[in-house]
Amino acid sequence: MFDFAINLFVLLAFSFAVSCVSYAFEVWIQPGHIFQRYGRWLQQHHDKHWSKPLGLCVLCQNVWLEVIAFNIALIALGQVESSWWMVLVAPFVGNAWLRVVLK
Repeated sequence: MFDFAINLFVLLAFSFAVSCVSYAFEVWIQPGHIFQRYGRWLQQHHDKHWSKPLGLCVLCQNVWLEVIAFNIALIALGQVESSWWMVLVAPFVGNAWLRVVLK
């Protein structure tokens, strides 16, 4: 039970950190910021199916960042067998952080 509580805390904390990165990137691609050229490029290609996960939609982008970040973290920590469920839950938790706390 204690391991589950630790995993839940790690899920919430790490998911919040990844959501902050997603939100920061959304701000950085706006005009007048560091990645504005990338943001303009995404706007020019808004009709392509791949533009949303690459940053045009912060929620779509966050799903992919959560899955990638949790896979890398679990593989690096050697916890894939015991904490695989975190990869499935992380996108939902991350998008909840984006909608409730960060916006």
